Amino acid sequence: MSNHRSLEEEFEALVYEIYQALDYKRVAPLRGADKGYDFRVTSPEGNVVIIEVKLYRTRVISRTLVIRAAMALENQRQAANAHEAVLVLGSTLNIPIVNLGATIVVDMTKLREMVAKYPTFAARLDSIARQISPMPAGYDADIVAARILGDAYAAPAGVETPPPPKGEELAKSLRLVKIGKAGARQFETKASEALQYLFAEDFVNWALQKTSDSGVHRYDLVARIASDHDFWASIVRYFKTWYVVFEFKNHTRFITQGEIYSTEKYLFVPAMRSVALVISRKGANKNAKAIMRGALRENGKLILSLSLDDMCKMLEMKDAGDDPNTLLFERLDEMLMKLER
Repeated sequence: MSNHRSLEEEFEALVYEIYQALDYKRVAPLRGADKGYDFRVTSPEGNVVIIEVKLYRTRVISRTLVIRAAMALENQRQAANAHEAVLVLGSTLNIPIVNLGATIVVDMTKLREMVAKYPTFAARLDSIARQISPMPAGYDADIVAARILGDAYAAPAGVETPPPPKGEELAKSLRLVKIGKAGARQFETKASEALQYLFAEDFVNWALQKTSDSGVHRYDLVARIASDHDFWASIVRYFKTWYVVFEFKNHTRFITQGEIYSTEKYLFVPAMRSVALVISRKGANKNAKAIMRGALRENGKLILSLSLDDMCKMLEMKDAGDDPNTLLFERLDEMLMKLER
């Protein structure tokens, strides 16, 4: 990957070069505000085509996210009076998506077919694919998800439409919760709703206010992983967990090491419950982050912190057809790259 460009920028540039090699011509560069697509080209037949490029950090992406992104792009196509729209993905669809008007979806499999005559492009595509996910080649996350964690997903017949987006509404309701003890219960409720919207296809068996057998520990929310997304598949494989604990802190300040020590007590590696997400107003302070790294280094327990801004950003991403798990990948990368011996 280039030292000066993100992986997303590198993939977008490569997609444009591929279409250029296929005799598509650039109409005009896009400047200023986001128009809902990345570039506008003319096809070899002289038709105007708009292209949106999305790089999800998973090899196999949620159909719901892709359908939502494709339908938004179809609306942009109509507004731009373009003949066709193309949604290009850096991931693979197991089952093609159809009935999207004049918008087509090109996944990584199709891209590889398009560059079969261009070895340099094929090599660059392979390089990007290797950087997308930590999952090793040959590891079948679908089988793990289906046989161990839940049922395999089957595409519905007929026209596919995603649930209506509600991330913006959830983000507003989260921000309106009163800060401190007075709003603690409401913050927990609203954050739980937001999580179940964000990860509807990644978790099952959501359980609020779960208490351990001894009655000593009570965590706010726990759910079981049932996902074929590479982030959660890697969490299952490398952190030996099926369950994720969610804790909510409606404090006016950054959370400290005390809250992290408290959360760590809820995690129990032999019970396949070794991962927690702590959702708070401002996120974790420096000392809390150090304790989080210590819990991973010494006990194999992964604790990630998400602020209110992080939650709202993820909700916006879900509405737009982007992958909210990308932010979790970034948090995990940051955690592991700074982990000391």
